[in-house]
Amino acid sequence: MQQDAIPQEFSHSHSQRNDRIFKKKNGWFFATREGLDMGPFPSKRSAEHEISFYLRSMIKLSKAS
Repeated sequence: MQQDAIPQEFSHSHSQRNDRIFKKKNGWFFATREGLDMGPFPSKRSAEHEISFYLRSMIKLSKAS
Protein backbone atom coordinates (compact mmCIF):
# COMPACT_ATOMS: atom_id res chain seq x y z
CA MET A 1 0.00 0.00 0.00
CA GLN A 2 1.43 3.37 -1.02
CA GLN A 3 1.61 5.98 1.71
CA ASP A 4 0.48 9.53 0.90
CA ALA A 5 3.04 12.28 1.18
CA ILE A 6 2.65 13.95 4.55
CA PRO A 7 2.11 17.73 4.42
CA GLN A 8 4.68 19.75 6.37
CA GLU A 9 2.20 20.73 9.10
CA PHE A 10 1.62 17.02 9.86
CA SER A 11 5.17 15.84 9.27
CA HIS A 12 6.67 14.30 12.40
CA SER A 13 9.45 11.86 12.85
CA HIS A 14 8.71 8.67 14.78
CA SER A 15 10.62 10.05 17.79
CA GLN A 16 8.54 13.25 17.79
CA ARG A 17 5.36 11.17 17.84
CA ASN A 18 6.75 9.10 20.71
CA ASP A 19 7.34 12.34 22.64
CA ARG A 20 3.58 12.88 22.48
CA ILE A 21 2.80 9.49 24.06
CA PHE A 22 2.58 9.28 27.82
CA LYS A 23 1.17 7.15 30.59
CA LYS A 24 -1.32 8.10 33.30
CA LYS A 25 -2.84 5.91 36.02
CA ASN A 26 -5.70 4.80 33.78
CA GLY A 27 -3.72 4.00 30.60
CA TRP A 28 -1.69 5.35 27.72
CA PHE A 29 -2.48 8.64 25.94
CA PHE A 30 -1.17 10.81 23.16
CA ALA A 31 -1.26 14.60 22.97
CA THR A 32 -2.47 16.38 19.85
CA ARG A 33 -1.22 19.72 18.53
CA GLU A 34 -4.64 21.06 19.42
CA GLY A 35 -3.92 20.39 23.10
CA LEU A 36 -6.15 17.33 23.49
CA ASP A 37 -5.12 14.18 25.33
CA MET A 38 -6.46 11.21 23.38
CA GLY A 39 -6.99 7.94 25.24
CA PRO A 40 -6.81 5.96 27.37
CA PHE A 41 -5.34 3.07 25.42
CA PRO A 42 -4.40 -0.25 27.02
CA SER A 43 -0.76 -0.19 25.89
CA LYS A 44 1.92 2.11 24.53
CA ARG A 45 1.82 0.17 21.28
CA SER A 46 -1.92 0.79 21.01
CA ALA A 47 -1.39 4.53 21.58
CA GLU A 48 1.32 4.52 18.87
CA HIS A 49 -1.09 2.85 16.47
CA GLU A 50 -3.85 5.34 17.29
CA ILE A 51 -1.63 8.39 16.87
CA SER A 52 -0.69 7.14 13.40
CA PHE A 53 -4.37 6.66 12.57
CA TYR A 54 -5.14 10.13 13.96
CA LEU A 55 -2.42 11.74 11.82
CA ARG A 56 -3.63 9.96 8.67
CA SER A 57 -7.17 11.19 9.42
CA MET A 58 -5.93 14.78 9.82
CA ILE A 59 -4.08 14.51 6.50
CA LYS A 60 -7.23 13.35 4.74
CA LEU A 61 -9.22 16.20 6.29
CA SER A 62 -6.64 18.76 5.22
CA LYS A 63 -6.79 17.48 1.64
CA ALA A 64 -10.58 17.67 1.62
CA SER A 65 -10.64 21.36 2.51
